[in-house]
Amino acid sequence: MGRIYINAERLDSVEAMLQKLIDTEDIVLEEKVLPAGADVLLNAVRDQAPQRSDGSHIKKKLETRIKSGPDGPWALVGVWNGPDDVPVAYFVEYGHAGRKPAPPHPYMAPAAEQAETAVMEAVMKALYEYMEGL
Repeated sequence: MGRIYINAERLDSVEAMLQKLIDTEDIVLEEKVLPAGADVLLNAVRDQAPQRSDGSHIKKKLETRIKSGPDGPWALVGVWNGPDDVPVAYFVEYGHAGRKPAPPHPYMAPAAEQAETAVMEAVMKALYEYMEGL
Protein backbone atom coordinates (compact mmCIF):
# COMPACT_ATOMS: atom_id res chain seq x y z
CA MET A 1 0.00 0.00 0.00
CA GLY A 2 1.30 3.48 -0.88
CA ARG A 3 1.92 6.28 1.55
CA ILE A 4 1.16 9.94 1.27
CA TYR A 5 3.50 12.44 2.88
CA ILE A 6 2.35 15.97 3.55
CA ASN A 7 5.00 18.58 4.05
CA ALA A 8 3.79 21.12 6.63
CA GLU A 9 6.00 23.80 5.07
CA ARG A 10 3.93 23.63 1.89
CA LEU A 11 0.73 24.06 3.91
CA ASP A 12 2.20 27.13 5.58
CA SER A 13 2.99 28.67 2.21
CA VAL A 14 -0.55 27.97 1.00
CA GLU A 15 -1.95 29.57 4.14
CA ALA A 16 0.30 32.62 3.66
CA MET A 17 -0.78 32.91 0.02
CA LEU A 18 -4.46 32.71 0.97
CA GLN A 19 -3.95 35.40 3.61
CA LYS A 20 -2.34 37.66 0.99
CA LEU A 21 -5.32 37.05 -1.23
CA ILE A 22 -7.71 37.99 1.59
CA ASP A 23 -5.71 41.17 2.20
CA THR A 24 -5.71 42.10 -1.50
CA GLU A 25 -7.00 45.56 -2.13
CA ASP A 26 -10.08 45.93 -4.33
CA ILE A 27 -8.04 48.18 -6.63
CA VAL A 28 -5.96 45.17 -7.72
CA LEU A 29 -9.14 43.30 -8.59
CA GLU A 30 -10.52 46.35 -10.42
CA GLU A 31 -7.37 47.07 -12.43
CA LYS A 32 -5.92 43.62 -13.13
CA VAL A 33 -8.02 40.60 -12.29
CA LEU A 34 -11.58 41.51 -13.28
CA PRO A 35 -10.63 43.17 -16.59
CA ALA A 36 -8.79 39.99 -17.64
CA GLY A 37 -11.96 37.93 -17.31
CA ALA A 38 -14.21 40.67 -18.67
CA ASP A 39 -12.12 40.95 -21.85
CA VAL A 40 -12.48 37.23 -22.53
CA LEU A 41 -16.23 37.45 -21.98
CA LEU A 42 -16.48 40.57 -24.15
CA ASN A 43 -14.89 38.75 -27.09
CA ALA A 44 -17.17 35.75 -26.63
CA VAL A 45 -20.27 37.96 -26.52
CA ARG A 46 -19.14 39.89 -29.60
CA ASP A 47 -18.80 36.62 -31.50
CA GLN A 48 -22.46 35.78 -30.85
CA ALA A 49 -24.01 39.27 -31.01
CA PRO A 50 -26.86 39.53 -33.53
CA GLN A 51 -26.64 41.65 -36.65
CA ARG A 52 -29.58 43.65 -37.98
CA SER A 53 -30.83 43.35 -41.52
CA ASP A 54 -29.60 46.91 -42.24
CA GLY A 55 -26.04 45.77 -41.50
CA SER A 56 -25.70 47.49 -38.12
CA HIS A 57 -25.00 45.38 -35.09
CA ILE A 58 -24.60 45.69 -31.39
CA LYS A 59 -21.14 44.10 -31.28
CA LYS A 60 -19.45 47.43 -32.10
CA LYS A 61 -21.07 49.02 -29.07
CA LEU A 62 -20.33 46.29 -26.54
CA GLU A 63 -17.95 47.29 -23.77
CA THR A 64 -16.79 46.28 -20.32
CA ARG A 65 -17.26 48.27 -17.15
CA ILE A 66 -15.83 47.68 -13.71
CA LYS A 67 -18.07 48.84 -10.88
CA SER A 68 -17.58 48.98 -7.13
CA GLY A 69 -20.25 48.01 -4.66
CA PRO A 70 -20.58 47.26 -0.96
CA ASP A 71 -19.44 43.67 -1.59
CA GLY A 72 -16.43 44.72 -3.65
CA PRO A 73 -15.79 45.29 -7.34
CA TRP A 74 -17.53 43.47 -10.19
CA ALA A 75 -17.35 43.47 -13.97
CA LEU A 76 -20.10 44.02 -16.54
CA VAL A 77 -20.25 43.40 -20.27
CA GLY A 78 -22.96 45.16 -22.23
CA VAL A 79 -24.17 48.23 -24.08
CA TRP A 80 -25.46 51.27 -22.25
CA ASN A 81 -27.25 54.22 -23.78
CA GLY A 82 -28.14 57.70 -22.64
CA PRO A 83 -27.53 59.66 -19.46
CA ASP A 84 -29.37 57.07 -17.38
CA ASP A 85 -27.16 54.24 -18.66
CA VAL A 86 -30.10 52.25 -20.00
CA PRO A 87 -28.89 48.64 -20.48
CA VAL A 88 -29.52 48.27 -24.22
CA ALA A 89 -27.98 44.80 -24.40
CA TYR A 90 -30.62 43.56 -21.96
CA PHE A 91 -33.43 44.58 -24.33
CA VAL A 92 -31.73 42.85 -27.26
CA GLU A 93 -31.21 39.70 -25.20
CA TYR A 94 -34.75 39.51 -23.81
CA GLY A 95 -36.77 41.58 -26.29
CA HIS A 96 -39.08 44.48 -25.48
CA ALA A 97 -42.56 45.82 -26.13
CA GLY A 98 -41.60 49.48 -26.65
CA ARG A 99 -42.44 51.76 -29.57
CA LYS A 100 -40.94 49.28 -31.98
CA PRO A 101 -41.39 45.89 -30.29
CA ALA A 102 -38.60 43.40 -30.80
CA PRO A 103 -38.38 39.68 -30.06
CA PRO A 104 -35.61 38.30 -27.87
CA HIS A 105 -32.23 37.56 -29.43
CA PRO A 106 -30.34 35.61 -26.76
CA TYR A 107 -26.61 35.93 -27.27
CA MET A 108 -25.11 37.07 -23.97
CA ALA A 109 -26.25 34.13 -21.84
CA PRO A 110 -25.15 31.50 -24.38
CA ALA A 111 -21.80 33.27 -24.82
CA ALA A 112 -21.28 33.46 -21.05
CA GLU A 113 -22.02 29.75 -20.67
CA GLN A 114 -19.60 28.80 -23.46
CA ALA A 115 -16.86 31.13 -22.21
CA GLU A 116 -17.17 30.29 -18.51
CA THR A 117 -14.03 28.16 -18.36
CA ALA A 118 -11.96 30.61 -20.44
CA VAL A 119 -13.11 33.53 -18.27
CA MET A 120 -12.17 31.69 -15.07
CA GLU A 121 -8.79 30.73 -16.53
CA ALA A 122 -8.09 34.38 -17.43
CA VAL A 123 -9.10 35.54 -13.95
CA MET A 124 -7.00 32.87 -12.26
CA LYS A 125 -3.99 33.63 -14.47
CA ALA A 126 -4.19 37.35 -13.66
CA LEU A 127 -4.61 36.59 -9.96
CA TYR A 128 -1.70 34.14 -10.01
CA GLU A 129 0.53 36.70 -11.75
CA TYR A 130 -0.41 39.27 -9.13
CA MET A 131 0.28 36.81 -6.30
CA GLU A 132 3.69 35.92 -7.75
CA GLY A 133 4.66 39.58 -7.51
CA LEU A 134 3.89 39.87 -3.78
